[in-house]
Amino acid sequence: MPSQRWRLSIAALPLFLACSHDRGDPLDIDVDGLEVPVGAELQEWLAAGGYQDLPGESQIHESSGPHGRVRSFLSVGLEESLAAGGEHPRGVASIKELYDGDRLNGWAVSVKIDDDSAGGEGWYWYEVFDTAPDATPWVDGTGADHCADCHGSGRDYIRLPYPLE
Repeated sequence: MPSQRWRLSIAALPLFLACSHDRGDPLDIDVDGLEVPVGAELQEWLAAGGYQDLPGESQIHESSGPHGRVRSFLSVGLEESLAAGGEHPRGVASIKELYDGDRLNGWAVSVKIDDDSAGGEGWYWYEVFDTAPDATPWVDGTGADHCADCHGSGRDYIRLPYPLE
């Protein structure tokens, strides 16, 4: 897959799926004009902390799901959507830092890629248990059953408590 850059409304979240999903034209969403890497550059971007200026939780805590110790960051659009209630718009995203004790050891990322969540198929999921810039993800795609099954209990597939603490 060639290296690319897209302009996204999700404030600062890569959209690897834009290059690989079969839902028609690639996603090209632009609200705040921030350039974010996609494709092979996703892990490198996470490792460099490209998301850390997003609204985020103030401290590490136990997740309400299977992720263990976490700290979550939200795209501006997701934060606004959570505050307003209801379904989330296409292009919102969350990044969850994953911790082993107090040591960062990976990320879980979710991006709404369709207007309809479609049983989790409308979301892109990414999870990796390594912070090396060239690490290979454990999950990377849409409709990841184990992600969608758990997140399906949240409001439009988002389970984190709001407002952020």
